[in-house]
Amino acid sequence: MFDNVMAANVRPIFVTAQQMLLMHNCENRTLGRIINISAKPNTELQSAVSGAIISFTQSLAQSMAKYGINVNTVSYDPQKLNYDNMARIVRFLCDENSNGINGENIVCSA
Repeated sequence: MFDNVMAANVRPIFVTAQQMLLMHNCENRTLGRIINISAKPNTELQSAVSGAIISFTQSLAQSMAKYGINVNTVSYDPQKLNYDNMARIVRFLCDENSNGINGENIVCSA
């Protein structure tokens, strides 16, 4: 179960970053955004997944910065999720005004 959950939640981040870099190189883009989503952990398995996502985000942010691609995580508490707040955070991270925000975990509160 652990391997399946990690594969379903962490591997897509790697594949997305890989594809983003390929698209960036093919189209000579100067900006890009990867926004990972992570639930606030309340079990050991969720802690492992959340920790992996946040740590991977920070590493990717350093690697992708030279290509103008920002990588951040938005975390949320499943019991208190407010979709409007989540959407505002994601929209802000996609905006040009958020260029200086890279490698961060932003916690979405209710």
